[in-house]
Amino acid sequence: MILILCREKTFDVLTLDKELTSTLNVDVLSLMPNELSLEFMDQKKISLRHRGDLLEPELIIGWTSLHQKDNGNTLLSILRKNGYKVLNNDENLGLAQNKILNSSILRAYGIPNIRTFLVGNLTDAVRIASELSYPLVLKPLIGAKGEGIRKISSKEQLIDETEVIFSNNEMICMQECINKPERDIRVRVIGYKAEFAFYRFVGPDGFITNLSKGSHWEEAHLDETLRSLAEKAAIAFNAPIAGVDIVEDIDTGELKVIEVNATPAITWPYEKTVKTLVSYVETLLKEEN
Repeated sequence: MILILCREKTFDVLTLDKELTSTLNVDVLSLMPNELSLEFMDQKKISLRHRGDLLEPELIIGWTSLHQKDNGNTLLSILRKNGYKVLNNDENLGLAQNKILNSSILRAYGIPNIRTFLVGNLTDAVRIASELSYPLVLKPLIGAKGEGIRKISSKEQLIDETEVIFSNNEMICMQECINKPERDIRVRVIGYKAEFAFYRFVGPDGFITNLSKGSHWEEAHLDETLRSLAEKAAIAFNAPIAGVDIVEDIDTGELKVIEVNATPAITWPYEKTVKTLVSYVETLLKEEN
């Protein structure tokens, strides 16, 4: 049996569930964290249950984020540490879902990236903004689908956008605004191998490129430079399933990684990714046996 631990039962999750079931002829359960319980039997054994029924999955696929990030990562961590086989585990999900950790990993591995700062007060924010120069980008520490990302064009706007954040003793990421075409590149990586790349063009707001925000897309040529960069980033995060976001820096002619997403879309706009992922899961199960 395969368990998909998900944030919610999205089209991606349901499609993966169906493909795993039909291709591998195995039972698949797609469940949210709150649909499960852990029982500690003794110092060396736990049991995983759904509505009282004992579950003994051969493989657990982690697909939790946003409002289920904490619950999901807690479960995945305990299960992994108690001997369950986990694909997309708590460690790589946690790294990929945090913007400043994302930046830190990229820097540590020498992967070209965009300068990012973690800031918790206005004094430092103004000082860093003067170093970066305007415009710059504000991002929440944790986020997805383009939520909370703002382009800041002046000191006055910076003060206005961060007033509530800093008054609540919260922190925010400040990022350099790269001179780039009106697009970025998403590369899908499965089993640490790049399989598909596409351009995401800016949406109605003239800045955000997320497809969920109205951006449109075109297939990009997955040449060796793009392939190598995306795979290197996925390996750095130990993320066998990854959506690597890359930007073209016009000033330097260099490709730079924006971030690595460990729960990327695996259907639209390229549904063959689901079959690639199922083939990778089949390989993992065979290795286990």
